[in-house]
Amino acid sequence: MAAPIGTKVIAIQSAKSGIVHTYGVGVYQGDLIPNVEPFKSSKHPNPCILLDNNTYVWGFQCWWGPEDQVRTKMYEDAKKIVTVKIEKEEVKPLVQN
Repeated sequence: MAAPIGTKVIAIQSAKSGIVHTYGVGVYQGDLIPNVEPFKSSKHPNPCILLDNNTYVWGFQCWWGPEDQVRTKMYEDAKKIVTVKIEKEEVKPLVQN
């Protein structure tokens, strides 16, 4: 998904049977290098989102999109929306912006 840096986005962990699990709302930081392999050694960038709770989530961890579009397309049909935490240790950018 492409979006301008600074776009307010929603990060979705999963959506099944009308239940949407979301990491929450945040701001797209651009494509940065996660401080985790294989991205770290390959210097391969990945979409980076800084959530409103001040934690990072990455494109390789979620589906994401502009807040208004996600609310229109996914939330309207959802029977239940559940906010979840990232399962593993938070991965920060290799180089902070």
